[in-house]
Amino acid sequence: MPTKSAPPTLKELEAAEKALRLVEQQQVLAQPHRNGSRSPLRSSALGRFVEDYRCGSLCFDAGEQYQILVYKWRKANGIPQSYNIVEFHGNGGDLDPNRIKEWKNRINDCNKSMATVGTVAYLATLALILDDKEPLDLLAARIKQALTNLGVNLGLIRE
Repeated sequence: MPTKSAPPTLKELEAAEKALRLVEQQQVLAQPHRNGSRSPLRSSALGRFVEDYRCGSLCFDAGEQYQILVYKWRKANGIPQSYNIVEFHGNGGDLDPNRIKEWKNRINDCNKSMATVGTVAYLATLALILDDKEPLDLLAARIKQALTNLGVNLGLIRE
């Protein structure tokens, strides 16, 4: 007849839970894009760029605001999106056309401010923000400037 083992003690359960958390944390920190950082910014190309090149959190905020603005405009115009970053009901037909036009004008203003760094760096900045693509290191200074220009345009960064 098999013997019953005693249920684990609270101390044993807590120790096992702590061990599992440590294993999970080590696994997360071992991901190449994190470089050992616990920062939630490391989960996106924009966040990694901002941290790696010390752009400042306002540049990240500017990129995120721009991404949301473009997303809303595209969604309102029926352009398929591969991701869902904001709650958006309907197909855009129920939105005020003037609001959609304001979004497009704002996007155009933002694009002009970022494009001052040159075409290649501007396109790399768009890919960084909108497509989560890592840029070439040699473009870092110009992309950093594009993000700063974007922050100024959005009123997040003072000139």
